[in-house]
Amino acid sequence: MNTSTIFKGVCCIAAVCFISNTAHGQILKKLGKRAQKAAERTVERRVEKETQEKTDEVLDSVLEP
Repeated sequence: MNTSTIFKGVCCIAAVCFISNTAHGQILKKLGKRAQKAAERTVERRVEKETQEKTDEVLDSVLEP
């Protein structure tokens, strides 16, 4: 094998590693955003539920003497 072939092989391996790391980074970024949105939805639902319960309690206490 000559030096040119070895150099081309090393360049190809380096390119694959770089592309692979970039792809993994993008996947992790997407997963992070999904997890963040899921957590936000969970908190919003919880707040909405608790607000509704408190509102119901207040309305019941006002309407019932």
